Amino acid sequence: MTDTTNGLAAERTALAWSRTSLAVLGNGGLLLLRHFTDAVGPFELVLAIASSAIAVLVVLFGRLRARQVRAGGASPAGPSVTIVLALGLSIAAFGLFVTVSLLAR
Repeated sequence: MTDTTNGLAAERTALAWSRTSLAVLGNGGLLLLRHFTDAVGPFELVLAIASSAIAVLVVLFGRLRARQVRAGGASPAGPSVTIVLALGLSIAAFGLFVTVSLLAR
């Protein structure tokens, strides 16, 4: 019997990061659609562009993290923690700005 624990963990890691990036990108797409259909300010356009940048960073980090897990070298501590916190804070800030943008209308 072979041990597939690392392979499955890497797959779950990649899927989780992909779902996160798709959610952020979807929100940015909706903001962009709203920007072109309604006459709103440039703030929504900046948020849409920021969501695209965040989504790309999340995908890239997710692939790196899945590769680390697959290789067996992923540890919970290290420079990855700083990157995860930075991405998490940027996603939280993005959500806050989107909420403010929608409520300010």
